[in-house]
Amino acid sequence: MRNATLSFVLLVGCVFCFSIASRGLSAPGGSGFKPVSSVHSLMHGQGVMFKQVRKAIQKKSTPERGEVIEHAAEVLAELSNVNMYQKDADDYRAWAVSVRDTAMELAKEGEKKTPDEDRLKALVGQIKSTCGECHDKYQ
Repeated sequence: MRNATLSFVLLVGCVFCFSIASRGLSAPGGSGFKPVSSVHSLMHGQGVMFKQVRKAIQKKSTPERGEVIEHAAEVLAELSNVNMYQKDADDYRAWAVSVRDTAMELAKEGEKKTPDEDRLKALVGQIKSTCGECHDKYQ
């Protein structure tokens, strides 16, 4: 768990630095945002966070379980948010938005004192399915 926590902290730090560094750059629609990492790097980060969420969901007796689910899901959502800018294709962006929104639902469920276990599993399944649809076309 210590290595996973360290990985999580490092990734969150990278996302934070990335968000600071990217301000002022151009993006579609004039939002001032442009990803600086490759799709491959973003997908790797999303995979790490998704794995963290799944492991935490399985470990019901871990004291920091809810916090790990919440934070890893939020980082997954943010990486998906960034991922929207990697391609101009409408379906690609729709899948990124879907993962982002579902991951935020997962974070909210994870932060509850007694989360609905079936809901946690359903949200994880929905993210996995959405990622699979996109990967079937673009990977």
